[in-house]
Amino acid sequence: MVSGACRHNEESFSVCPAARPCASVTAEPVSIPEGPVTYAHLRQGEVRDHGTGFYAFSADAEQRSAEQASLRELRRRTEQARDRVEEERAKRTVAMGRRLAQLRARKGLPDVATAAANLLEKKTTAPQPSATPPSPPAPVSGSGVGEQLCSDDLDIASMLRRLRDEAEVKQAAAAAA
Repeated sequence: MVSGACRHNEESFSVCPAARPCASVTAEPVSIPEGPVTYAHLRQGEVRDHGTGFYAFSADAEQRSAEQASLRELRRRTEQARDRVEEERAKRTVAMGRRLAQLRARKGLPDVATAAANLLEKKTTAPQPSATPPSPPAPVSGSGVGEQLCSDDLDIASMLRRLRDEAEVKQAAAAAA
């Protein structure tokens, strides 16, 4: 319910103190379209750009081709920006890998790829095949991959601890010899 002092009709519009800021903010009259209000009516002051789904192309062939050309140019710029971001991300990843390799070298640890390959090689060469025929393989399920990735052998933190311990044992043996 609207109070009598703040009615927004044409006679009392200038009397209502709450209506004055609203009137100064919207200097442009709002046009109410005939029929239902669609997204195209509401996106008039929107900052973001849209693709072809939101682009209202002109009915004129020349103007439409110019609009499509500008849209293709915007897409090309967007793809270039994405490529630039991806290249920067790859450079950061390479730089981080170099820093980690330097840190591992300074601490006397082997690189992670070699250590992981050695661990996997030990696991695969440990069981020797017997003269009996091998049993049929167990059915592979989707959960098997998650179990392998969660095991202690592939856990990075435990692997690094194990490698550090091995390096300390080797250094102690070399110092004793």
